[in-house]
Amino acid sequence: MIKASNPPAMPMQLGSDDIFDTSRNLQNSINATSVPSKYQVRTPPPPPPPPPPRLPLSEHRGYWVLVVSLKVEMGRIPVFLMGLVVIWAALAEAEYMIYKDAGKPLNSRIKDLVSRMTLEEKIGQMTQIERGVASAEVIKDYFIGSVLSGGGSVPSKQASAETWINMVNGFQKGALSTRLGIPMIYGIDAVHGHNNVYKATIFPHNVGLGATRDPELVKRIGAATALEVRATGIPYVFRTLYCGLSRSKMGSVLRKLQ
Repeated sequence: MIKASNPPAMPMQLGSDDIFDTSRNLQNSINATSVPSKYQVRTPPPPPPPPPPRLPLSEHRGYWVLVVSLKVEMGRIPVFLMGLVVIWAALAEAEYMIYKDAGKPLNSRIKDLVSRMTLEEKIGQMTQIERGVASAEVIKDYFIGSVLSGGGSVPSKQASAETWINMVNGFQKGALSTRLGIPMIYGIDAVHGHNNVYKATIFPHNVGLGATRDPELVKRIGAATALEVRATGIPYVFRTLYCGLSRSKMGSVLRKLQ
């Protein structure tokens, strides 16, 4: 017996409202799906505001007077504070010294320093005293520019390198504590090695080194001497100068031959 088959299903008819609902559901499904952070488009943050312009030190005084004047007119601070700020600006400007600014040209620094020096300070800077009469107080009081250790002038018998360094630093502290803070220069006789220092390497006198006719050897001896001198905190040595002698009986003949 043959049964009649069911009629085919008719396609579902969608109205306009159903279409909108389907689109809305699809959009909600997309929004609900989390997107990995590496695929997300990030809006860069806005750039920070530029810093306020820095005025040169020479303009600070006028700048602060203007700011304080505006605030006084607006009634935000007492009037007497304006005077305090002006004094502060003047002191800040007075503390600036060109000769201490390593970024300035050398000639400008020298000119500025010399213009600030008194006659006593200029005389002191041109004076070199022997270590035996030097002290931090003497250097400070008389503005001494240099100290010398002559032959045999040592801080103590068999003084170590550390003892030499402490002595030089003590003198330097006295120089830096003066009004202008000009450092002193410490010098020492080191004509054939660092001959004043205990256990230093002693080389032949220069007249003997000259007889070797070996400039490279003399250069190496000079480098070794310089290394030992710096190890005791001393930046300046007295060495031999070659010069022709006009009078052989001069008292400095031995020195010049050395």
